[in-house]
Amino acid sequence: NKRRGCPPKKISPRDQKLILRKFKVTPTLTARAALKEVQQELGKNASPSTIRRILDNDASSTNKALKKPFISKKNIRKRLEWCRR
Repeated sequence: NKRRGCPPKKISPRDQKLILRKFKVTPTLTARAALKEVQQELGKNASPSTIRRILDNDASSTNKALKKPFISKKNIRKRLEWCRR
């Protein structure tokens, strides 16, 4: 009757790869949205913090995708003039 150190993991390594693949396809996906998809596809319950922990442990997904900054028409013209020089 040996005691177990911690409860079994809810998300298997295979499921973790599926979650990481989802974030590579859509990097702006939130943890809650990913959790809903995981619950629908796998039928497993987990918390958003579990999804965040999986992302934190993965070295390849370090940053969230940034939005491209707005450039005014004035600056567009200046940039084009500079490029043509």
